[in-house]
Amino acid sequence: MDDRPESARSNTPRFDTAAVHAGDAPDPSSGALDPPVVLSSAYAFEDAADAAGQFDGTRPGHIYSRWRNPTVRALELKIAALEQAEDCVALASGMAAVHAALIANLNAGEHVVAAESLYAETGRLLRGTLARFGVETTFVDATD
Repeated sequence: MDDRPESARSNTPRFDTAAVHAGDAPDPSSGALDPPVVLSSAYAFEDAADAAGQFDGTRPGHIYSRWRNPTVRALELKIAALEQAEDCVALASGMAAVHAALIANLNAGEHVVAAESLYAETGRLLRGTLARFGVETTFVDATD
């Protein structure tokens, strides 16, 4: 009989172990055990078919660091593991995250109900950019 605590018998690492190791795999090009910091902004393609496949999303890879970067991908995998999520997207700022979430979920003719008191740039996005694309917003007192 195994008399270790159940947490020690589980194949699922605890949060503190996952925080250190989740999403990590040896780097295929260097063998490094920790994710390398990739500073390149552009990446090579094997051939024209590889480039076309990466641009249309049918082949994995990296095209340009503002779109995808191996270092950022390592962070995304770690956060997804810690949150027990299917995947994760890391963005450069909070407004980039707000913008991405709204653009991905709203279409022309839809309606948003938002708090009157919110980050000023989020209000500008709702009142300006999204309004121009046909998304209506009603601002309400969220403290009531």
